[in-house]
Amino acid sequence: MSKPGRSDAPADASDNSKPPRNVRPGRGSSTKPADQPGKAVNAGGQSDSGNGKSNGTKNVFTRTTRANGTVVERDRSGKTRGVTTTRGATAKLDNRGRVTTIRDKGGNTINRGPRGERRVETVRADRSRVVSIGRRGGYVERPLDRGGRPYLQRTYVIGGVSYVHVYRGYHYHGRPYFVYVPPYYYAPAYYGWVFNPWPRPIYYSWAWYGSPWYRPYGYYFAPYPVYPYASLWLTDYLIAENLRLAYAAGQYSFQPDGNPAGVVLAAYHPGGQAKADQPAVLTPQVKQMIADEVKAVIADQQKSAGSASPASSTSSGDEIPPALDPSHRVFVAFSVVEADEDGDTCSLTSSDVIKRIEDVPDDDNTVAVQVLASKNSDCAIGSTVRVQLTDLIDMENHLREQVDAGLKILSEKQGKDGLPPAPAANPRAIAEGMATPDPTAVADLNKQEQEADQTEKEVEQEAASDSGAAN
Repeated sequence: MSKPGRSDAPADASDNSKPPRNVRPGRGSSTKPADQPGKAVNAGGQSDSGNGKSNGTKNVFTRTTRANGTVVERDRSGKTRGVTTTRGATAKLDNRGRVTTIRDKGGNTINRGPRGERRVETVRADRSRVVSIGRRGGYVERPLDRGGRPYLQRTYVIGGVSYVHVYRGYHYHGRPYFVYVPPYYYAPAYYGWVFNPWPRPIYYSWAWYGSPWYRPYGYYFAPYPVYPYASLWLTDYLIAENLRLAYAAGQYSFQPDGNPAGVVLAAYHPGGQAKADQPAVLTPQVKQMIADEVKAVIADQQKSAGSASPASSTSSGDEIPPALDPSHRVFVAFSVVEADEDGDTCSLTSSDVIKRIEDVPDDDNTVAVQVLASKNSDCAIGSTVRVQLTDLIDMENHLREQVDAGLKILSEKQGKDGLPPAPAANPRAIAEGMATPDPTAVADLNKQEQEADQTEKEVEQEAASDSGAAN
C-alpha cells in the first residue's frame, strides 16, 4: 500500500533499518536503537539469508561475519552491498561496487558522488554540525536562541574566506526546519530593476570562459547568449558558481592507493566536452524553470523588505516549508545528495536539477522528484527518485543565498560590462540575518577531513578484501 503523499510516485522501497537523520535546516531526528549504525549482526561467522532489507538496500539477502568481526552483506548476484567494520563504520555500496555512504559510531556520515565528490557531516553532542563539501571548504552550524525563537548560524569557510548565514526556525508536522534570513534588503526601485525586463537585451561576457573549471562541464551547461532580464543572468550565475566550487572540490577528492577492481572511491576526472552539433544537457527550457524560481525568490524578498518589521514575525503551529510551497517546485543541487531509486541508490550532484512532484512527505520524510537535468553517472534524466525533505529545504535555502550574492554583484556591476544602469540599491542591513563567524570553524573542518580519510581507508580495505570472495 502506498504511503501518504506518494501519488504518481514509484512503489515504496523504504527500509526501516535506515540510519538516523539529524537536525539541520529542516532536519528532524531519530533515536530508534535499531537505526544506530555499526550494530553487529549474525555474530559467530555464519551466513544469514533474509528478506533483502539490510543496510538500506532491498536486494541484500546474505550477511556474513568474518573471523575478525567484519560484517559483509551481499545481494542475490553475490555483489558486496554493505560492509560494517570492526570499529563500527557501516558502508553502503551501489550495484556497481561504488561506496556511496559511510556512517561511523562517532556521528560522521560520508557521502560520495559518482565522480568522487565528497560530503562529510558530523553531528556533535552540543547539537552543532560540521559539514565538509569536498576539500574546498564547508561549514560549521550552531543553534542560536533569539528572544525564545530558535535560529541556526552557519559559518562557511570557502578558499580560506569565512562568512556567516543565519536561518530562522519553524516546525512542520512536529519536525523543525530552518529558512535562510537575508542580511540585507534593497530599495524597492532596485528590486523592480531586477524583477522586470531590461530596456533591451544585453550581451555579457563571463570572465570564467577560459577558466579550468568550465571546460569539463561544457557538455552540461552553456550560458545564455543574451540577457533580456536579470533572472536569466542570475540563473547562469548560480549554476556556474555551483559548478566552479564542485570542480575545485573534485580536484582534491580522496584517491585510494592501488584501488582494486570492484571498489570505487573515484576522484573527479575532467571530461565530456560538448560537441559543436550537440546542445548542452541543461536545456533552455530547464534553465527557464530555474529562472522562474529565481523570480519567485526575488518577489518573496521584495515583499519581506516592504514589511514594517520583518524580524518581529512570529509563528504558531505548523508552517509549510518554502520547499513544499506549490510556487516552488524546481530545485538545484549544490552538493552530493543521496536519492532512493526504487530501493537502490543514485546520486544528485552540483547543479543537477529536479522537480518536486509531491506536496506531502511520506513517513520517512521523503518526497518524490523528477530529474530534469543531470550529469553523466548521476540519477538519470527523466527518472523519478525520492529525496529527503531536508535536502530540498537545503537546496531552497542555497538558492536564496545565491540569489542574494548575485543581487549584490549586480548592484556593484550595474552600468558596467554591458549591464544596464540600475537605480540605487541602497542596501539596508538586517540584524536578524547577521552573526559572528565561528572562530574554530577552520580547525573543525580540518579535523573532520582527517577523520573521514581514515574511515574511508578502513572501509576501502575491508571492501577490497571481500572483492570476489565466496560466501
